[in-house]
Amino acid sequence: MTNNGDIINRMMRAANKHEKEYKVTVDKPVTDEFLKEMAGGVPILDTVTRPCQVEKLGKYKFKIILTQGLNRQIRRMCEVLGYEVKELRRVRIMNIELGNLKPGEYRKVTDQELNELYELIRIQSQSLHRGTIIKSVDLDMDKMKRMQELVELLNKAGKAYYQDAQEIMSNYEYDALYDELKGLEEELGTVMASSPTVNVGYEVLSELPKERHESPMLSLDKTKEVTRLKEFVGDQTAVISWKMDGLTIVLTYRDGELFKAVTRGNGEVGEVITNNAKVFKNVPLHIPYKGELILRGEAVIGYKDFERINEEIDDVDAKYKNPRNLCSGSVRQLNNKITAQRNVKFYAFTLVRAENVDFHNSRKEQLDWLEHQGFDVVEHYLVTREELDEKVAFFCRKDRRK
Repeated sequence: MTNNGDIINRMMRAANKHEKEYKVTVDKPVTDEFLKEMAGGVPILDTVTRPCQVEKLGKYKFKIILTQGLNRQIRRMCEVLGYEVKELRRVRIMNIELGNLKPGEYRKVTDQELNELYELIRIQSQSLHRGTIIKSVDLDMDKMKRMQELVELLNKAGKAYYQDAQEIMSNYEYDALYDELKGLEEELGTVMASSPTVNVGYEVLSELPKERHESPMLSLDKTKEVTRLKEFVGDQTAVISWKMDGLTIVLTYRDGELFKAVTRGNGEVGEVITNNAKVFKNVPLHIPYKGELILRGEAVIGYKDFERINEEIDDVDAKYKNPRNLCSGSVRQLNNKITAQRNVKFYAFTLVRAENVDFHNSRKEQLDWLEHQGFDVVEHYLVTREELDEKVAFFCRKDRRK
């Protein structure tokens, strides 16, 4: 716990590769195969996690030491391998042992620990200056992920304090993380709708205006045969991704600001839901790109939120049939305060137009560029015809685990 934002940034930044140790309890027995896969790297968030140290502690417990900090990394890694995390506790950051501290508790760092910490940070900083080459785009992505982590952490702390009457971090620590978030938002030119640094006002409408799309949003061709996909790919490379089951939304940005959001509707005419999109969990309200940007994506609600909301409805007949049905109703609310309570998320899958940006006719470059602007994009991979069988099987395995 410190009010020194620079120390926190150097300790927690993924690019610095500092060790963070966790003890984890899962819902199934820990196997040797599970440990091997966790240690070798697991595909999450459009990347493969760095190799890490993993050690079995008990039938359902293991220890893991990470040198990166992707959003909900351990939980996502376990989920891919068919496990659910029941308890997760960080026990060490670099040389600082956290021991059995409970949420809200703290201890003073000893002089020896502090000196060792400064030395570790100094050595890491010098090694970068001696010739470690890090592409600016990678640094930006690390900063973007760090910004998303801070939004989630600060919102969790705010909810605990104001709604649950619990303090999971001190005021000093909260302020330091808040200042770090503000600095990243200013540096990257991106501000998420759920960021604690902004207050999005709620508004009640009498009806949702309708608007005709510039170009019709046609349905995609469908196939259940991998051979058809191979014929489509041919000798080229292609992007393979999830087909998400939510509500398709078109977002328009002008001068770096979210200007408009419209539903797909019937493909020709959609409903304007700009006020609702501003309270989606992960939609950027501001982005660094200042030209006109139009993109399409899927608004979705996760199964946990779907189950939570249905549990709050007493009338059996009034319960929602599936997450897509709930998402459609949430996105099209006249009162966007209700939308905000539903935890709607947006995942971009198509870039329609970005003025004066050359993507070399590459869908992969478009999705990567959208990520750098602060958008969550649909999970996707670049594949050849020869790789299609393996990647389709990978998606099928992940789908069965959900």
